[in-house]
Amino acid sequence: MTEKQQPNITADLNLLAAALIWGLNVVAMKFAISLLNPFWFNALRFVLSVLTLAIWIVLQRRRSARIKHVTPVSPISRKRYFGTIIVYAVLFGLIYQVAFLIGIFNTSASNTALIMASTPMWTAFIAIIFLKEHLSGVSWLGLAITFAGTMIVALDKPEIDGAASATLLGNVIMLFCALSWSASTVISRPVLKYISPVELTFWGMGLALPFHILIAFFQSEVDVSILWQPKVVSAICYCGIFSTGIALAMWSYGVKILGASHASIYSNLIPLVAMFFGWLMLSETPTTFQWIGGGMIVSGLLTMRRG
Repeated sequence: MTEKQQPNITADLNLLAAALIWGLNVVAMKFAISLLNPFWFNALRFVLSVLTLAIWIVLQRRRSARIKHVTPVSPISRKRYFGTIIVYAVLFGLIYQVAFLIGIFNTSASNTALIMASTPMWTAFIAIIFLKEHLSGVSWLGLAITFAGTMIVALDKPEIDGAASATLLGNVIMLFCALSWSASTVISRPVLKYISPVELTFWGMGLALPFHILIAFFQSEVDVSILWQPKVVSAICYCGIFSTGIALAMWSYGVKILGASHASIYSNLIPLVAMFFGWLMLSETPTTFQWIGGGMIVSGLLTMRRG
């Protein structure tokens, strides 16, 4: 095996592992908040996420210092730089995270993953409107297929404990989450030339952490007997350490070595993993509309990327 092939295989394995971790993360969150107050769960998860990201950044900087330090050329103004990070923290770290909790509490893990899989489509929409980006005819076709698939999934109303209306509410909130994520992605593009995705996520979550702790304290007191159950602790650690910290670092490594287009192929596995484990662990049997809509979302995204 050549030296070039070895990094490529390692990068592919990193991307595959990250996709699997993120797919299972949706199921782990759904399970955890069925036992523990969602906002307490989120606050605890955020603490672990910020600590994990901080450790990763320190290790990366030490490694970079030993190799070579590169200073960005012609950086954007400090005011725009820090302003963008603050806006990103509000959109991604606060608004998106709170809405995601409420949304996943009111819908299935499968619907959550399928609707969130449509974020590249919403990102393209926002970039077209605000950044005046242009798409090819093939990309527009893929965008239309993805949009139709997303609407099929969002309007599907399988009953969860006899509450189909709650599922529809959760789907609508998840659509808002996908838009929030996409907006934060577009807004953060200028600063990603001068800061890594891991560092940006650290600041986004770190600045939002105090607000999540405050929100948790305004909720009912946490039941310590539930909090210390091994399965709840495992879910908090998994979502806080692996999903946000380790998986993000693995994904960033894969994108750096193989490129975003190659990495995007693995992102299509996330909803499939979530649907499988949702069925296996939460008894969420996929509906016909989920299969149809999910297939359209994945095929539409592949068509967009081909264009």
